[in-house]
Amino acid sequence: MTDLLNHSKPTAAGRYTIGIVVVAVWLTACDGNVVEPAPPAVASVVVTPNGTSLSGVGASHTFTGQARDTAGNAIPSAVVVWSSLNPNVATVDATTGEATAVSSGQVTIAAHVDGVVGYTLVTVSVPGMAKVSSWSFDRPPAYSLSGVWGTSSSDVYAVGEGGTILHYDGVGWDAMVSGTTDELADVWGTSSNDVYAVGGNGTILHYDGTSWTPMTSGTAEWLNDVWGTSSSDVYAVGESAILHYDGTSWVAMASGMSDLLRGVWGTSSNDIYVVGRNGAILHYEGTSWTPMTSGTSEPLYEVWGESSSSVYAVGGNGTILHYNGTNWTAMVSGTTAALLAVWGTSSSDVYAVGGSGTVLHHDGTSWTTMASGTTAYLSGVFGAPTGEVYAVGIFGMILRFDGTAWSTMLGDTGKDLWGVWGTSSTDVYAVGIRGHILHYDGTGWSAMSGTSETLEGVWGSAASDVFAVARSGAIVHYDGVEWAEMTSGVTCRLAAVWGAAPNHVYASGCAGTMLHYDGTGWSDGSVLQSYLAGLWGTSSSNVYAASGNGFFQYDGTSWSMDNLVSSGSAVWGTSASDVYVVGFTGTIQHYDGTSWSTMRTGTGRDYYEWGIWGTSSSDVYAVGDTGTILHYDGNTWSLMTSGTTADLHGVWGAPSGDVYVVGRHGVILRGTR
Repeated sequence: MTDLLNHSKPTAAGRYTIGIVVVAVWLTACDGNVVEPAPPAVASVVVTPNGTSLSGVGASHTFTGQARDTAGNAIPSAVVVWSSLNPNVATVDATTGEATAVSSGQVTIAAHVDGVVGYTLVTVSVPGMAKVSSWSFDRPPAYSLSGVWGTSSSDVYAVGEGGTILHYDGVGWDAMVSGTTDELADVWGTSSNDVYAVGGNGTILHYDGTSWTPMTSGTAEWLNDVWGTSSSDVYAVGESAILHYDGTSWVAMASGMSDLLRGVWGTSSNDIYVVGRNGAILHYEGTSWTPMTSGTSEPLYEVWGESSSSVYAVGGNGTILHYNGTNWTAMVSGTTAALLAVWGTSSSDVYAVGGSGTVLHHDGTSWTTMASGTTAYLSGVFGAPTGEVYAVGIFGMILRFDGTAWSTMLGDTGKDLWGVWGTSSTDVYAVGIRGHILHYDGTGWSAMSGTSETLEGVWGSAASDVFAVARSGAIVHYDGVEWAEMTSGVTCRLAAVWGAAPNHVYASGCAGTMLHYDGTGWSDGSVLQSYLAGLWGTSSSNVYAASGNGFFQYDGTSWSMDNLVSSGSAVWGTSASDVYVVGFTGTIQHYDGTSWSTMRTGTGRDYYEWGIWGTSSSDVYAVGDTGTILHYDGNTWSLMTSGTTADLHGVWGAPSGDVYVVGRHGVILRGTR
């Protein structure tokens, strides 16, 4: 009080006024030392700006970070420590906050204060990079296989989608040049230099031990099966057709049936059986085809026998019929799975394969289920004289039975891939149908487990913070150790995911669904009744969404629609004034920060483009149907040679310069410069 009185002043009336002096309150400890008051707790860190674009290696920008308390007031004494979530794209000075471009891509920059983190996004473009000079297969397309046959365990043939013919020489499976892209349904032969394959559009191919050549079938009907007694007595069956080859030409036979025919087998040229839809069974005694009573209306897919008094037919809903030379009778299969193929060595050693990886074995008394080790759809089975049995199926699956157990020769690598993203050339992720997640570590691609959902989009802020979205509305997250499902709150299709930071992630999809992840949970902020197929942005307050009905932009507060943009499936850019949208009918649209313009591809092709990515405005890649890869050099778009006809769905490039493209049948292309 003495100090306060010393500051008092007399007034004209002789009174005193007391001046109050505001001073900092210091606490004195018991030992007499003065203790400064604790600073306010940090509630948030705000980084300015919240996004920027850099052009060229070495380009830089200095960010500022401000710590704030719970009331939003700045804490001047707070010390900010900076870090880059992906130094492969841009580094940042830990003290000054200066970010420096290293390679093309996007990277989140983090500002740390007392355990609280704020984020900003850097988009780096690198003009002048050389165009990809060639595309090669990291993983070739693995088409679904439907038929298998061979002469020995070192001479086996498998056929399937896309004109696929594989040959096994006892060491490995190799692709053969078929000369067709039509689907092949079955294969059979008399020897290693007399092999026949049949399939779509009346396709019949013949292999003479050197090459496959097309034969004139005289029909455009789909052919499902082929079998014969010799090179001058071969039969092929299809939609309603039965064709016969006499060693010179194929001639249609009168079947008297309009039902779809699926399988053919016989003991001789005057004892042949054909099966098909609605339980149809025909028998040929050397003169004409006559219907038999099967006793079922289930579709029958395949037929095989040991003799004219022991024939087996398999079909839908686990159907197995047996013919004893007089009547067809139903057998107890023990399964409801569709059975698509049957083969055996005798009546006490018969195999049937079908849906969900089903493999059955008949020992002469009963059918039992074998452990196949897969849930893949199996559509063909055949055994070599030496005892090995082979089964083929969907997504390129090939199994072998060695007399003791079934093992995988070729996995189901043909699962369609829809999205690709990574942090570097040694950390790339590809996602696709039925929970297919692949990871590339710089040496090879390996499968990861975590979900059974069909995944369409993948993105991450770092190698330990990766998100993938699914058609079912599911979202899975990878923390660097394992994938785990998150609670999305929706059940409709999600097609895209993108983020500016670990706490600013967006997922979009059907019916205008737009989800936002704040680092804790997902919230729904649907935009409009429009399918949102593509996402990209330059910051958490500048996000773009491509849709079937237009283009949407988020400014940090709300979404607005731009009707000047036609339907799009993917969006990408180098900055807010250089944005590209691809979609239907080969259309590519560009935004320069002011207005949209339509770009001409100059290819004269009408196709669907699924993905777009680039290193700069003079090095952009768009991918789409039938193996389409387009390149933009800053002036014109040109068509590149991809080496595949598989539909391509996603594209992403590593900081090292390699570009990865994924698509149907599990194809992965790598572009090198």
